[in-house]
Amino acid sequence: MAPKKPPKEAAAPKEKAGEPPKPPGPGDEAPKKPFLETPEGAKTVRILAAVWFVLAVIMVIMYAVLLNKDWNIRQALIMMREFAIEFDPRYEDKTDFQVVGLAQNLSSEMLEWGLKNDELQAEIDKLAKTLDQWKAYDKNLYHFSKDDVNWNEAVDECNTRESGLVFVKWGEEQAFIDDQVSQQKKPYWIGLKKNESAFNGVIWLGGFKAGTV
Repeated sequence: MAPKKPPKEAAAPKEKAGEPPKPPGPGDEAPKKPFLETPEGAKTVRILAAVWFVLAVIMVIMYAVLLNKDWNIRQALIMMREFAIEFDPRYEDKTDFQVVGLAQNLSSEMLEWGLKNDELQAEIDKLAKTLDQWKAYDKNLYHFSKDDVNWNEAVDECNTRESGLVFVKWGEEQAFIDDQVSQQKKPYWIGLKKNESAFNGVIWLGGFKAGTV
């Protein structure tokens, strides 16, 4: 007995030309839309557009800042060059780096001189506060204290004033000191101290023999 052949499946009816496609049935899959046409795609496009816009704005701002910065640098170089040429005409043909180097050197020197000027001004202010207590004579200043102290205390007082007991060096100075002492009407110590091995048994504080300074 011959085996039976399986029944042939019925072929789907072909669509006729010119007829619209039939809507998908319950078992058929719906055709996929392009990603950009989906809600997610449209949202992604909007986000990317916003990001590109922000980046473009940032680039424009950065360019404007750099352009303005470059202009400020050029103006500063022009001013430095004018100053350098006024200081030394040979800098007219120098490069920007050489002009900047000169400006740096001059600024360092000016800073150094400014510090020295501050130190000098501090000394002047210090002197001005005590000027009425000192007498000037031949480029020297003399202080005639009103305190009654012994010789050692007089030495200490002079040290606190960054000075020392006087050395009588010439006749004119001796005459000046004698005149001031007579006006004060009191005795004063000078820079002599006892030394048995020295000439006349006394010596100046600086180590000089009496009568040699």
